[in-house]
Amino acid sequence: MKKFVTLLCGVMAAILLSACQNNAEPPKAAEPVKALVVYYSLTGHTEAMAQTIAADVKGDLFRLEVVNAYPKQQKQREKRIKKEFTGKLPALKALPKVADYDVIFIGYPVWYSKLPPALTSFLKKSKLADKKVAFFCTSGSSPISVT
Repeated sequence: MKKFVTLLCGVMAAILLSACQNNAEPPKAAEPVKALVVYYSLTGHTEAMAQTIAADVKGDLFRLEVVNAYPKQQKQREKRIKKEFTGKLPALKALPKVADYDVIFIGYPVWYSKLPPALTSFLKKSKLADKKVAFFCTSGSSPISVT
């Protein structure tokens, strides 16, 4: 009888242990989101924000640069910028490969209550239709609410 009870206890323990086993696969970790922070900055304010955002989201950073740099002298720079608003947009040195990213943060300074022409060049040449995009901007004098 002792052998029967011992055998019965062993069988019950095996059944209980097998019932408690988790045969399900462990949940898969979510794919990390690949983020890109693209920005245009003339004075460095937008660049500082872009660097902070890139660090926070662990994303890559890409600075947009025009082929022909803007003049240092403010009156000449303003004349060129106003001309670009109504005419030919500036050429950019390079474009980031936005296809490699899930989320794109786009930063720019507000110029005369508008996007800077360099950013407009980027937006016209980049395929962002299937991307999650977040914009951020800086302003020294133009109201941000109108951009």
